[in-house]
Amino acid sequence: MATDSPLIHDGSQMVAAANYYNPASALAGPGGSGQFLGVNISASRTVAVQTTVGGQIYGVMQNTPPSGIAADVGIAGITKMVAGASITAGAELMVDASGRFITWVSGSGYFKVGQALETTSAANNVFTGMIYTPNYKVVT
Repeated sequence: MATDSPLIHDGSQMVAAANYYNPASALAGPGGSGQFLGVNISASRTVAVQTTVGGQIYGVMQNTPPSGIAADVGIAGITKMVAGASITAGAELMVDASGRFITWVSGSGYFKVGQALETTSAANNVFTGMIYTPNYKVVT
């Protein structure tokens, strides 16, 4: 069962760059939302789902805010995450093009953004992971 504690939140310092609540938006989070996806800082005090494979993240979206409303972002610690593929507990993580978390690829030069704390067998499952703060890019 996925958990999210202890988790440091950013104190709603950011607002959503888009509507992360509307299931019609077809995002990869639960019910088509942006919840539990990796987000980056997109403009002045706004966050958006990270859509660059292996990109750096600010944190993990904890709520489902409409555009311009406060975004609750977990920036360090244990959080729920959405898997982009099957993941084994202990695997280091990066994001895919939908902001979901996948196993980090050695030699890719992608940012390591966290570590899986439990195994999940399929894409779009919610699992427990740890956010690395700061993320780091491995040049190999």
